[in-house]
Amino acid sequence: MVLKSIKKTIKIFWKYFVILFFISFVLTNWSDIGWVFNYRVASEIINQGVVFQPSSQLENEKNGEPIKETEEKVIKNNIIEIAKLGISVPIIFFNNPNESENIIYGALDQGAVHFPSSVLPGEFGRTIILGHSAPEGWPMIKHDWIFSEINDLTAGDKITIFYLGKEYVYYFEGKVFLDRGEELPKDPVDRNVLSLISCWPPGKDSRRIVVTASLTNN
Repeated sequence: MVLKSIKKTIKIFWKYFVILFFISFVLTNWSDIGWVFNYRVASEIINQGVVFQPSSQLENEKNGEPIKETEEKVIKNNIIEIAKLGISVPIIFFNNPNESENIIYGALDQGAVHFPSSVLPGEFGRTIILGHSAPEGWPMIKHDWIFSEINDLTAGDKITIFYLGKEYVYYFEGKVFLDRGEELPKDPVDRNVLSLISCWPPGKDSRRIVVTASLTNN
């Protein structure tokens, strides 16, 4: 009878030990595995493949290592690259300057989006590029993550846009945080500036971060 009681006590002990170990593991590693408990992410994983890490090429570029090219330089069209952040993603442009908000928002799944009523790269005025941001640990589903780290950009950081076969190089100029609906600073009339806009903080829709960069070539 005593032996049976001891076995029962040991069984209960191990049961609670396993539960406490699991809870401790989840809390300790929440930043890395928290996305598992997000219904949106789980749905995406079920319905399509998910890439959790950037390509080795982007990792090399982000770490300041030279990229080895095995072929001749390819002409790039409609791409934004931010070497410091390891970003190289397509930009979606619209022919209709009055495109609906729903269409614009939907296009963000495909990459960064040129706000259709803003000027094109190289033209006088403000070129606006929109992109999603996501909290730390969020897997690289679609393009939810592309502007998550633009707050890390500082003086001297380069942003490159390839548009219609031409390269436009911008350098970081500054950043501001705006409330939803708050207007951007007045557009320049004698030069072209680039504004990258995303939600702030990453993954939230309460404010906006606007990173502005100046064009260095035409």
